[in-house]
Amino acid sequence: MPEKSNEWAKERDSFFEKIRKNIYLADHQTFLKIDSGLGEVHGRNKNIMTFAMALVDEKSGWKQIIIDAETIRKFAKDQEEFEKFIKAIETHELFEVWYIEKPGFNLKKDLKQKIQRGERPKAHFLAIRRELEEAEKLGVLDSYAESIRRFLEKSIERLAEAGKPTKLQEENLTARIKEYEKIKQRRIKSGGENAK
Repeated sequence: MPEKSNEWAKERDSFFEKIRKNIYLADHQTFLKIDSGLGEVHGRNKNIMTFAMALVDEKSGWKQIIIDAETIRKFAKDQEEFEKFIKAIETHELFEVWYIEKPGFNLKKDLKQKIQRGERPKAHFLAIRRELEEAEKLGVLDSYAESIRRFLEKSIERLAEAGKPTKLQEENLTARIKEYEKIKQRRIKSGGENAK
């Protein structure tokens, strides 16, 4: 069993390495331009405000991650925290693509069905856990989770003011709060140095 687990980890790391070569940190206007041009072809739901996305060309297998670095920079108190926030966001996007594409997970069907129904795909919620675990590992979980919470609350407010559905963002916020609380509980149980 450990052998299989090692093979799986190697395959995942190799998969991530290829995509990491195509990570693009964009300014806010460029990010919005790319995002607004995607439409439903890439599963972009216009009732979701975001700061990161993974693009996948199914025919060629080409993949790219685009992050709104300008927005993330506003969340972070300094350059070091900014870099750690970016790393956590990259982790989310990498795992989300991995869960959708790789045998054993292969959530492509789920992705397409959920998009058609206007729902968040399962891969997104699985990736939230990895993202927050990465933030914890990097020592920025609390500030990161708080920044994302504020971003989502603001986007829910904006969508509501525009008369657009807020359900997807509310589910996203709830899932993040739950995962954050789980990690905090594990931290407390383990008596980690940051335990509160």
